[in-house]
Amino acid sequence: MKTILALLALAAGALAQSPTLQCGQSTWRINGLETYCQILEISAPFGGSLAVSAANGAIAIHGWDGSDVLIRAQIQTAAATVYDAQALATQVSIDTSNNQVHASGPSSTPSRNWSVNYEIYMSRAVDLALTTANGAISISDLQGHIQFTVSNGAVALANLDGQVQGKVANGAIAIALGGDHWDGAGLDVTASNGAIAITVPHDYSAHFDAATTVGVVTTNYPVPPSKGKWGIPGLGGSLSFDAGSGGATIHVATTVGTVRIEQAN
Repeated sequence: MKTILALLALAAGALAQSPTLQCGQSTWRINGLETYCQILEISAPFGGSLAVSAANGAIAIHGWDGSDVLIRAQIQTAAATVYDAQALATQVSIDTSNNQVHASGPSSTPSRNWSVNYEIYMSRAVDLALTTANGAISISDLQGHIQFTVSNGAVALANLDGQVQGKVANGAIAIALGGDHWDGAGLDVTASNGAIAITVPHDYSAHFDAATTVGVVTTNYPVPPSKGKWGIPGLGGSLSFDAGSGGATIHVATTVGTVRIEQAN
């Protein structure tokens, strides 16, 4: 037991030494307003699932071996004076109850506004639901039922398994597959306006299904090339093929944008 606790302490220490979210010392301004940044670190018990929502701000989720959920929240504010920006930050609260993460605070106006970015470390096996209105999402090293919805922002997925479903209105999607096959029900992500890129290990096995309405679908796998609608290049296309011995389906589709499936050499 002591050995396990020591390892967890080392892992937490490593995170504290090299966090992704930081507050710099710059005196930059937004639309003539003074800015302020604050980092909060919150430890919460892991209840098997987590739902995170952000109106304005990015969400990054990383799998780790700790027993609790570590939430790092970067609160950014802007107001007429530095004092007002600091005071505004104290009015922003992070609720982590009931397996949810949600920020609340005063209504934003042209003269004062706030946002929160999240960096969250949690168990690798999880049921996860993420929602952002304006902000990117990144998810890595997890397995479970993972769902996300993004209105405006890019999405990065790396080394995931399980059942992954996601929708993006405006933003590119980058997917990096890990291991040698998809372990679980599969992946199904769509974009309305944005390119999709998938990088695949050389010996990976899965069934790929990709489509675009306005754009092209390309790959370096030795499969027949996608053809545009009515033979017009760039006007839609689709590809469906097995890589390796086949397996779970990796389905991606975009309305406006290119799709690229790249096998590593």
